[in-house]
Amino acid sequence: MSFFLIAFLLSSPSFALAQKYIIIDPGHGGDFSGTTGYSGGSTGYYEKHANLDVAEKLRDVLKGSDFKVFMTRDADNEDFGETQPDDLQNRMELANGFAAGNNEDTVFVSIHHNSAFNTMVRGYETFFFDINEGIDPNYPPDPMQIEFSPDSKRLAYTVHRHVVEGTSLAERYIKGQDLYVNRNAQMPSVLVELGYMSNPQEEQLIKTASAQQAAANAIVKALVEYFEVFEVYDHTGEKLLTTKSKDEALNYAKAREYVRVWDKDRQTNIYNTIEYHFDVIHASQGLLDEFVTKEEAIDYAMLWKHTKVVDDRTGEVLWAFPEEDTRILNVDELSGATRIETAIEISQDLYPNGFASDKQQKAVFLVTAYQYADALSAGPLAAKYGNAPILLTKSDKINDKVINELNRLNAEKIYIIGGAVAIDQSIEAQLKDKGFSVTRVNGKNRYETNLKINELLGAVNGVFVAAGRSFPDALSASSIASSNNWSIVLTEEDKMTNSSLQYLKGKNVVIAGGTAVVSGTVQNQITNAVGSQPLRLAGETRYDTLYEILNHFKDSISSDTVLVSTGTDFPDALASSTLSVKSKAPLIIASDELEPKLADFLETYKSENNVTDLKVIGGVVPNTVTGSVKALLN
Repeated sequence: MSFFLIAFLLSSPSFALAQKYIIIDPGHGGDFSGTTGYSGGSTGYYEKHANLDVAEKLRDVLKGSDFKVFMTRDADNEDFGETQPDDLQNRMELANGFAAGNNEDTVFVSIHHNSAFNTMVRGYETFFFDINEGIDPNYPPDPMQIEFSPDSKRLAYTVHRHVVEGTSLAERYIKGQDLYVNRNAQMPSVLVELGYMSNPQEEQLIKTASAQQAAANAIVKALVEYFEVFEVYDHTGEKLLTTKSKDEALNYAKAREYVRVWDKDRQTNIYNTIEYHFDVIHASQGLLDEFVTKEEAIDYAMLWKHTKVVDDRTGEVLWAFPEEDTRILNVDELSGATRIETAIEISQDLYPNGFASDKQQKAVFLVTAYQYADALSAGPLAAKYGNAPILLTKSDKINDKVINELNRLNAEKIYIIGGAVAIDQSIEAQLKDKGFSVTRVNGKNRYETNLKINELLGAVNGVFVAAGRSFPDALSASSIASSNNWSIVLTEEDKMTNSSLQYLKGKNVVIAGGTAVVSGTVQNQITNAVGSQPLRLAGETRYDTLYEILNHFKDSISSDTVLVSTGTDFPDALASSTLSVKSKAPLIIASDELEPKLADFLETYKSENNVTDLKVIGGVVPNTVTGSVKALLN
């Protein structure tokens, strides 16, 4: 009956939206057997085996629940180092790695069984790190465990009660003790000793599947109860209150400013008055930090030189050192929950009211969201067809939100880029059934598809040649090509197809990227085909190559707008090419930070253009990059 109760608790709808981590640590393992117990010397069944048996049953009960479960080991022969200290240290590094970024909503449960010289000793014990016992300078805890000590105590008392109630083990005690795994866990943690294997009667009980299952069930009940609380946090991240009462949490929060109430069970905020709207931006280092109040932001900014405080809702500079420009920069973030939804956001920014009734080309381009090859050269063709939005889809199923966007736009013509592997024929059939005119543009491979696209493009002002096996350089060229009626031709590193060489004849050619992606051999083939040496625009990195392209074509991208997207993936920047066409704006791609050359470009660009708008495309652009661009353009 208790097992079915646990199953009911874990499958209850109240858990459906949550995501909580449980790290199960079957103590010992491998060369470190733990206690051999009363009979392990003859039977070969040691503590490490009993620990793993309980841990596996605990894991199995949690399967299918809203708990995400990690095991530090799942085999008898696993250990983490040649010595016991190494084993413990490496074990906790693994566990803390599992918890990283979700520490507050993770718990660590270490499973053990005990022993004593006196074979009459028996019973159950629970241990946790208790900051109220003080800190032993010889065995200092992890700083995060100091913070989590109250939670560890609550977890320990909850587990202790349920194990005592749910098993036949006699209660010994619960205790705060500086055990290595507890004091070094970067999350709330507990260590359980599920009986004494040195006691012959208790050892026999410990080895039974029913006793192991009872212990596992009891721990699961405790975990469920532990998360059934409401926590109140202030805007600095300090936890102000933990309570089982939702009303108590809400009443407490409503009497304060800048707080949130976290439903730990459902993993969601049920009340939140915290809004980080005040950015402290450094002229060269970009975004330094975000604050809830203007006063906090200014206090922090005053610790630095060359800083300013910006309200990110309006772009208004609220405070700055005297030498700083206080011009307002409007910042717009176009970001959906997925790359598919980000493309829809771009489409809605491009055509906020849908296609005008008199628009000649009511076209939309549909490309795969997860393979770049067919999509890379589609930007210029979309530009030709009335600056058609570029929407993304999975290969086997089209998102209902994409269909809704097609209807919102009042689209009539859909161009599918790529073959049936990239976008399944069922999607084409579905679109036709909904009344759209559908044309598929594809060849037998990426290079033939590329040529089919360029054939539809017709006469062009020039051609970019870029690698067909990697996306960065073609992506860097896409916005320039789309805005200036250039095409993009894809090539293998060491050989260009005869058809592609034939297409290049009589055209102005620029190679995008270095010899590592478009070799000197290909450059010679192009020279022979067109009768002159092509210009190569390349740098040491993809971002340096982008700088060379932007700098070379700077006269054609004069605008009051700058676009920023990620350079580590293709979809967001690809879909953004339509915005470049609309505004003649440069598209900056970046990784974890703004590359120095691109920063130099923006400084020059700002001095030559009255930039008033910054559009950040996609939710993966780091705040450091956005902050740096803001600082350069403000």
